[in-house]
Amino acid sequence: MRRSWSLSITVLILFAAAGCASRKPAKMSPPVMLTRGSLAIAAGLRTVSVALPAGFAADAAYAPVWLRQGAEIGVAGNASGKSVMIGLSGPGYTNQRILAEDFGAAAPHGKLLDVAPSPDGLALATVVAESGPDRLEVLLRNVLGAGDVYALATLDGAFAAAQLTWIDPFTLVLATRAVSRPAGDRSGLYVISAATPPGIRPLARLRC
Repeated sequence: MRRSWSLSITVLILFAAAGCASRKPAKMSPPVMLTRGSLAIAAGLRTVSVALPAGFAADAAYAPVWLRQGAEIGVAGNASGKSVMIGLSGPGYTNQRILAEDFGAAAPHGKLLDVAPSPDGLALATVVAESGPDRLEVLLRNVLGAGDVYALATLDGAFAAAQLTWIDPFTLVLATRAVSRPAGDRSGLYVISAATPPGIRPLARLRC
C-alpha cells in the first residue's frame, strides 16, 4: 500500500479547479509521532510511548489517524508481506486489532491500495485491487461493533495506484492510475457517494 505523489498533486489541482477544496473538511491531526517500532502520543504535557506489534513496520507515507472519535488510533504499514492498518485502543493503547489488510479485513478480495477514515472516524474506506478479474473495489468498513463491510463502488481494469479522499461526510473522491494507457484507459478522478444508494461517476481524466 503506497501513496502516489503524482496522484496527490493531481487531486489537489483538480479540486481547486472544480471549487471543491473549500468544502473539504479539516482532518483532525492526532498528536502522534511514529518512531522506530513505537508511537509517541502527546497528551497535554505528558508523552506516552506505545509499542507497535512485533513484525509490523509502520508506513511513513500514512500519518496515524484518530478513529471512533478519539478512542482508537489507526496506523498503516506492512506485516508478513501484507499491507495492513492496525487499530490501537484501550488503556495505554495496548489493545490491538487489524482494521484492514490484504485479502482480509476491509479488503477480502484483493490487495489494499489505499485507506481513508471518514471525517467522524466511525468508518474506514478502502480501495482494493481484486485478484481477478481485473477490477477495483471501494469498500466501507464500520469500525464499531463487528466491523461490517459495505460495497460502495467497483471499477473494471488493472490499476497500478489509487487514492481515496473524503470531501464531506458522505462523499469520496477516488484518483486512479491504470497499469498501462491503451485506448479505454480508466485512469482518472471519480466521485463516490457513501450515502444510500451508493454510486460512482467520473469527474475528470488524467492525461499526464
